Amino acid sequence: EEAALIADIHESAQEHAAKNESVKNDVAQEVKPRMECPSDPIPPARINAAQLKRLHTICSRRSISDETRLAILGTHGYESSKDIEPKDYDAICIELEQA
Repeated sequence: EEAALIADIHESAQEHAAKNESVKNDVAQEVKPRMECPSDPIPPARINAAQLKRLHTICSRRSISDETRLAILGTHGYESSKDIEPKDYDAICIELEQA
């Protein structure tokens, strides 16, 4: 009788483990596609409104023309002030202040 009880417990434990494994596989299949990297890369950060305003204030106070401003931006690979990445902001401001 004790042996039969142990056998039942063992069988139940195996069924439970198999069921858990099945659930784990189902969850993994559902989660995996969500965890993959997106096909489009994340666009780089841009300078904020206050930084953009400061940049244009520098240009205004130093009487820098749009042509000169765009030429300086172009040396850093930008066509518009709105596209400037934070990593290039300080260098561009310094160039504008020295123009």
